[in-house]
Amino acid sequence: MKIILKNIVFFLVMFGVAMGFGCSKSAPECSNQQTIEMVKKITRDELVRSGFPRESLDELTINLNAIRTRSKDDKTGKQECACDLVITSQEGDFLGPITYTSELTDKKGEFYVTVYGITEENLRFLPNKVVQSNSLAKKDLELVRICMEAYFVDNNTFKGASSKEILDKYGLKLSTGVTFNVLKAGDNKYVVETFHLEGDKKYVLKGPGGQIEETSITAVADISAFDATEEGSQAQGSTATQQSKGSSIEESGICEGLDLAITGDLIECLDRKYAIADKKLNDVYKDLMSRLEKSRKSALINEQRAWIKEKELKCTEAGKEMEGGTFEIVMIKDCLVQMTEERIEYLKNFK
Repeated sequence: MKIILKNIVFFLVMFGVAMGFGCSKSAPECSNQQTIEMVKKITRDELVRSGFPRESLDELTINLNAIRTRSKDDKTGKQECACDLVITSQEGDFLGPITYTSELTDKKGEFYVTVYGITEENLRFLPNKVVQSNSLAKKDLELVRICMEAYFVDNNTFKGASSKEILDKYGLKLSTGVTFNVLKAGDNKYVVETFHLEGDKKYVLKGPGGQIEETSITAVADISAFDATEEGSQAQGSTATQQSKGSSIEESGICEGLDLAITGDLIECLDRKYAIADKKLNDVYKDLMSRLEKSRKSALINEQRAWIKEKELKCTEAGKEMEGGTFEIVMIKDCLVQMTEERIEYLKNFK
């Protein structure tokens, strides 16, 4: 069963429950296991109250991280606590800050826990390790694409390209755990794949100009069409081969007429994509600001400013993958396009 917590209106505001406790002048401490279990129980109850299927609760793991005591009343024994609530589902972790209190009741040997504060709005989604691993493999395949096309520029063919040569020649740094293989490399076409050792997906690219295909990590890439095309080209002689090398030229779309195997054209293509994405982002942002309440407008402005700084830092860092080389600017521009397109989708769902 696929669990989507984002669709649950989740409010944990002033919900409490009582529990028996040994004789003491003070309520259980914030990190006491009984207190923790009470907070978890309240969380589960509120998930169900908010619409989460009770039968699916066993598929969730609830943890309290970074528990800290904010204050303690020596007279009443009341403890005020704070922590990060982490709810782990099949998709990943949902993280948010909460506060809670632990205090004695009038009934001897009983204490009461009250939880405050978390809503769906500030419950942040963190992809799980498998999802993160898959994401790294897919991101690295985009870097492989750029290096393969650089290889073509240098050699006027893809033939002879190997994963070791691509890694060494262009200084390609893959994420830890990611494996890259060149499955086929012909005169004017190639098939490459990446996967992460801790992921469950494999990503295959048939280039140049192809779309990344996602498959199971155990699947074998279908390269029969590649073999047939390459054999046909070779059989027709040098003229057919020369014509087929033009396949790296975009025939339609934003980059129509550009040869993506040429660095200058590739940069021009990315510039076009970024200009379009940036304009769309501004349009989406303005439309969103016109509809938000004042308090949400202020939050969005601050968030947007922080994102712009993050974009500049991340894309500068992305360029360092090819620092000093002709593809440094390509890496930076590709990062700008991807982050802007991701931001557009985020703002479309902003509430």
